[in-house]
Amino acid sequence: MADISFKRPEQEMEEVRKLQRNVIGRTDYARVTCILMLILDFSPDLVAQGLGIDVATVYRYKNLYVRGKTDSLLEDRYKGYWGRLETWAD
Repeated sequence: MADISFKRPEQEMEEVRKLQRNVIGRTDYARVTCILMLILDFSPDLVAQGLGIDVATVYRYKNLYVRGKTDSLLEDRYKGYWGRLETWAD
């Protein structure tokens, strides 16, 4: 498995902690908590287990953060289904 070493300056960790407190109950919470756990040196497997997400998702969140810091974690990329629902008659 690839090296996931993710040491960050104390100031950056505090910024992520503040953000975590602000997103409690939102869909962004798992993303922000994942990054915080990685900064605190948790293994990707432990992060995935603790948050109930896949290990690949942990790596994806890490890459998002590396590319765009906290802004990229808060982007809402969800696209709902815009198709038509069919009704099925018996």
